[in-house]
Amino acid sequence: MYTEGISLDGGNGNHAYKYSVKNKKYIKVDFDGGEVGGIGYQLTVSARKITGKKKPVITIYYNNSSGKKVIVKKFRFTVKPTRKFKTKKVLLYKGEKKLLPFNSYQYTKKLKYEFSNKGIVSVKDKSVRSKELYVTTWADDSDYGACAIGRKYGKTKVTVKLKGTNVTLGKFIVTVKDVKASVSKKYKTVTLRNSPYGLVAKHGMYLLTVINHRRADAKYSVEIKNKKIAESGECQYCRYGDKEPCIMQKKVGRTRVNVYEKRNGNKTKIGYFALRVVKAKMAEVMRYIRSYDDEGIELAIKEGEKINLKNACTITIWICSAA
Repeated sequence: MYTEGISLDGGNGNHAYKYSVKNKKYIKVDFDGGEVGGIGYQLTVSARKITGKKKPVITIYYNNSSGKKVIVKKFRFTVKPTRKFKTKKVLLYKGEKKLLPFNSYQYTKKLKYEFSNKGIVSVKDKSVRSKELYVTTWADDSDYGACAIGRKYGKTKVTVKLKGTNVTLGKFIVTVKDVKASVSKKYKTVTLRNSPYGLVAKHGMYLLTVINHRRADAKYSVEIKNKKIAESGECQYCRYGDKEPCIMQKKVGRTRVNVYEKRNGNKTKIGYFALRVVKAKMAEVMRYIRSYDDEGIELAIKEGEKINLKNACTITIWICSAA
């Protein structure tokens, strides 16, 4: 019941839209009908009261040139009890900040956190580094939500409630201890893609994404066994992030990557993963270039070589000598 509203878009710029609500006591409605020449309507609905047999219905319509009411769409809503969540045990090192696996912004009321053992952990809405694996300039560099922050060693039970109510949304255990950084089992093998004709999606990876319990006072680096397959370096993290360690493919093949942590002057190996570089298709190069330039594509190919230009828009082709 105490969940934030959902937004529904529709229509087009040919009409200015209106709405009507039946059984409106169950929901709160915000509506922007747009205008002729605009982009359509936007409907946002949030819950007020749990529904029974009667359901609230929203009708979207416009009046045509004759003044006649033309119904565009009808939405029927059901309001259910507040959604609760289940969260596994959370493990942190002292000073670590970790996004919790529930959305604190899906509720219309603020959340209240109660601790069985105070001082072990705090929970606040904060931003954390997102978890993009592959090098990109489009993705957001941070996620925002309820974060658990390790304050001192120990264990505590966290109970999450809706502020001003008796509704309990969930409970979970947080343990803060001296956890060592490690390579996540999720990334036992990472696959990159290679093309001799240009960059493609998944041509590089961010190192920090594969490391669990990264320390703020540590630096991380790699040793690539076969440097002909890939190379390490630094690149900007996502759209607005800082520079951080990354690995870029060089040629098709497979190699092992050892990961190291340097902290307090000591450098230790924290794990490894397999790096696999596979051949990308020509179409992947086209898609990648097109993602940066909707108006046209410049492409270099070897003399006598064939490419598929399907759905490629305007293309400038430079013929390169094979010599």
